[in-house]
Amino acid sequence: MMLAPPRAHARAMFSALVESSGNDLPLDQCAAWIQAEEQGLSEIAPILTALEQFSENLHVPSNANIFECVARINHHMFVEHGFSGNPDGLASPDASLLGEVLERKNGQPILLSLIYMEISRRHGVQMDGIGFPTHFLVQPHEADPVFFVDPFHQGRVLRMDQLRAWFERIVSERDLAITQLERWLHPIPSRLVLLRMNQDLKAVYMQRGDLE
Repeated sequence: MMLAPPRAHARAMFSALVESSGNDLPLDQCAAWIQAEEQGLSEIAPILTALEQFSENLHVPSNANIFECVARINHHMFVEHGFSGNPDGLASPDASLLGEVLERKNGQPILLSLIYMEISRRHGVQMDGIGFPTHFLVQPHEADPVFFVDPFHQGRVLRMDQLRAWFERIVSERDLAITQLERWLHPIPSRLVLLRMNQDLKAVYMQRGDLE
């Protein structure tokens, strides 16, 4: 299928970014170019501007511990701006597109996690992406004790024992041939985050019967 000029440009820009960035990919820009190809947009500046605007007016003191950082980010994103997960909206491709999620303030777990990570990064707080089975999470980098944050459920904090019970339930209910929870809790690099984003988007189109 021949892509229309704006979509072809977006794909070329995405490819160039991936090829030139090594493992340290700028997730915000890559996600914006994915949306640009999907929607035939000629530029991504408005999407990135919207993300910057959501990052404003958040104050994270430089001496704050990680628990205070998470509390402040959660309040900013989920109370002040009203982001939340919407299970009923996951069947739409818009739930996998950065700009649409910023506008609607709900979307796929991985997109809400990406926004959480990018807002945190802009304020000097590193959040790692965690490819938990069926549900993407984030983890404060090198937090001690280890804990996880679920942006889809308004930033709920999860301990290891809670994740273990959740993992066992998922494996049992879906009859998945996966074991060893710990291997699913390692931070994943940006390239794998993008891969999972694309897999989610592809799955939505296949469920709708839109193979093209």
